[in-house]
Amino acid sequence: MPDPTTLLLLTCANCLSANADPVDVATDTCVEAQSDHRQQNISAKPSNCISPPETIAQTPEIANTTPITQAGDALQETSVNFSNPMVPGIKTQLRLGNRGKEVLALQEQLKQLNHYSGILDGVYGKLTQSAVSQFQKAQGLKVDGIVGESTQEKLAAVAKQKGIPEPKTVQETDPFITSNPLPEEENSENAPQLKSNNIKLNSLMGWVVVLSVGIGFVAAMKKFGALEQWQLEWQNAVAGMDDIPCELEEEERDRPFDRPVMLQQSSALPKAITWTLIGLALFGITWASIAKIEQVIPAEGQLKPQGTVKELQAPVRGVVKEVHVEDGQRVKAGEPLISFDPKAVEAELESLKTIRTALEAENQFYSTLTSASTSPNAAQAELSRLKLSSEVSLLAQNRTALMAENELLRTQLNGGIGTKLDGDERAWLRVANAESQSRRQIATSNLSQAEQELRKNQAKLTDARARLATDRTILQELASRNQLAVTNAKDSLAIEKKILSRMEPLVTEGAIARVQYDRQLQEVTQRSKGLLDENSQSQIQYDRQQQEVRSRRAEIAQLIAEQRRLQHERDRNRSTLNNTTAIGQKDVLDRIAANKKQVAEIDSQLDKIVLENKKRLAEVDSQLSQAELNFKYQELRAPVAGTVFDLKAKNAGFVSEPSQVLLTIVPDDNLIAEVFIPNKDIGFVKEDMKANIRIESFPFSEFGEIEGEVVSVGSDALPPDEVHPFYRFPAKVKLNAQDLKIRERNIPLQSGMAVDVNIKLREDRRVIGLFTELFTKKIESLEKVR
Repeated sequence: MPDPTTLLLLTCANCLSANADPVDVATDTCVEAQSDHRQQNISAKPSNCISPPETIAQTPEIANTTPITQAGDALQETSVNFSNPMVPGIKTQLRLGNRGKEVLALQEQLKQLNHYSGILDGVYGKLTQSAVSQFQKAQGLKVDGIVGESTQEKLAAVAKQKGIPEPKTVQETDPFITSNPLPEEENSENAPQLKSNNIKLNSLMGWVVVLSVGIGFVAAMKKFGALEQWQLEWQNAVAGMDDIPCELEEEERDRPFDRPVMLQQSSALPKAITWTLIGLALFGITWASIAKIEQVIPAEGQLKPQGTVKELQAPVRGVVKEVHVEDGQRVKAGEPLISFDPKAVEAELESLKTIRTALEAENQFYSTLTSASTSPNAAQAELSRLKLSSEVSLLAQNRTALMAENELLRTQLNGGIGTKLDGDERAWLRVANAESQSRRQIATSNLSQAEQELRKNQAKLTDARARLATDRTILQELASRNQLAVTNAKDSLAIEKKILSRMEPLVTEGAIARVQYDRQLQEVTQRSKGLLDENSQSQIQYDRQQQEVRSRRAEIAQLIAEQRRLQHERDRNRSTLNNTTAIGQKDVLDRIAANKKQVAEIDSQLDKIVLENKKRLAEVDSQLSQAELNFKYQELRAPVAGTVFDLKAKNAGFVSEPSQVLLTIVPDDNLIAEVFIPNKDIGFVKEDMKANIRIESFPFSEFGEIEGEVVSVGSDALPPDEVHPFYRFPAKVKLNAQDLKIRERNIPLQSGMAVDVNIKLREDRRVIGLFTELFTKKIESLEKVR
């Protein structure tokens, strides 16, 4: 890139005026040099010799007839001796880091030998060193990457052997070099980064700095009298003049140009352009230093209603009978949405009710059969009505027959007369009663008392066993309930402790108040105390219930022992009674005892059936309650007012599965923007900050934006996921308007629209700060380049 000062001089070649003073110069020497300029090479440095005004006035035709391209071609034809690229008379070596025309010539020759593939930039970099090493290795030289005397001689010999012409290049100080090739290191691994940095540095701030430096440099040159020399030399070079500077001695070339020259008065247009550029640059810097710009933080998200979106699920598996709404329709709270076909639920409900009635009637029959005497005819009629199984019917009939037989035997033993007996039975009964009546009176009283106590004992024993079973069930339920309560208390305590541990670093950093931490600590303490109390109470209740079970067992054991004693006493009294009665009554008593034993066995089986029926009744009651609830849910209604969204069941006949989402209701609440703020931008974001919301569906340039306000900011960052692969803080922004106004027409916003939110941080930032910050970042990025 050309030097900025050079650009200014080219733009304003005659912008500075100088007084026409006479100059005493060696005219003959310069003219002689100009006559032989086509046989000489152009000097690499500007000469301190310049033609006087008379000579300039005598050679206008030469200047006008020499095109600009001739000067450029003449400069590009400067040759370099490749057989010895070093400076004559000085034995030096080329190594990593060297620059100059010698390196440029070396690169060109290596490129012709197919060892170098980089840019011809005159910089001895890594690529040049690698090419030299390849050449040394191919020629059997010492591979060190340094171009010494042996390597130079070998290069010249190989070039001469292959007939490669001597390379030509321009000199380093040639003013017609219009581009500055990039350094060789740009082809290395850091080249993309350097290229990107160089492009971005060519920003407005860079031009402002360049113009400022150029203006200062021009002013300094004007002050010290060096500007006139540069202007004249550039005018001669651009115009293609043939007044080639004289070749003086080396020490005269290095001497600064300090002699006055004859210059013409410049025109007004270049001056106006120069001072206009200077004024614009100063105005731009001044405006950038004074003007302010807002600083915002961008965030992306969606529009969401303030209320929770309601997802309505199917309560049970069923078939949709009628759909009352459509997708996108607005509904009111309580309005019917979907109706299900109730036939299956009604049939299930009726079936469960029938089963429940049958079980209750069966249990009632068993209770009546075991508690009171039932005639065989009545029992048979009841069995026919209930339609019980054959096994249960047989048990009921056997029990009824045994009870009837025992009644007859008891009538015989008691000396009574049966009204339903035939004549023989009655006669036998009278004889038997007369024979034993005298001896039975004494033993009858004792036997009756023993049997009565035995019956009481049996009732107590049955009741005690039933209570024992109940107490055992209660004990198991109590153990399960206590274990569940303790587990829940432990889980709650663990959660509170976790919350407390998370709050500790926040308290240390001052993110939350100490009072909140103390409250959480108090909650953990109370949870711990509650867990201990729960354990104690649970253990006390369990011990009490276990003691109750033990008491029941002891009571049963005592009743069993009492039963044995009563049975023994009854048997003894019966033996006494038997001894006092006729020998024939012994068979009657044996039959009664056998019948009672069979009745007891039948009663035991009937009790099991009753217990199973009770369990089935409990299950049926549960199913009946669920069926009634399902019948109640055959019509799905809207819980809140809103808009129907994502309707799955669109037509009748849709088969729904339990817990399947059928539709969603978006509440009619105001919309807010739920956005995610990157972790690097959350530092200055607070509540009540102003924000601008732009809807992606409506271009900002055409539809504008909506103002809003930050209402909440998340207290912790959300972890990365597939949608947002970075840590982010959730935030909510309230919208000042719920629609966009375009051409006197309001366009309402919808939930789910993507938005871009700009949160305003501060408004006192200077424009120049943006460029200085950008320039500083680019400089810092260059420091990281290896």
